[in-house]
Amino acid sequence: MDGAASWTIYAQDLPPAARHFDDIPADHEPAPLGSRAGLAAAIRKVEPSAAFIEAGFGFLRGEGFRLEIELGERENVESIAFRVQAACPVAGLLADRVVARILSRLGLSAFDPRSPSGLFAHNPG
Repeated sequence: MDGAASWTIYAQDLPPAARHFDDIPADHEPAPLGSRAGLAAAIRKVEPSAAFIEAGFGFLRGEGFRLEIELGERENVESIAFRVQAACPVAGLLADRVVARILSRLGLSAFDPRSPSGLFAHNPG
């Protein structure tokens, strides 16, 4: 995607009450998220077009965007990286909606460097 914008959203076990990066205690120890196979299956329930070509790596394409899903190399996943490439701002919003639906299904929160709070705050729709 020439001229595409890109960013990464990082999901992990965060305190449910956190509304800002500063709300996360310094001693917070994130719990594992689950198995790679279980998380991949849950993601495919939300987005059936998601293809996991390797145990810890998947991707999907949408209208004007590509979303890479990195589950890591360990069987017990500690975090998920959603790498977004979007051809335009509207495609970026579509990609954010996909990530929001996945996070909602998994019951997770995420870090988002684009957000003033440091946390992903897009409502699924």
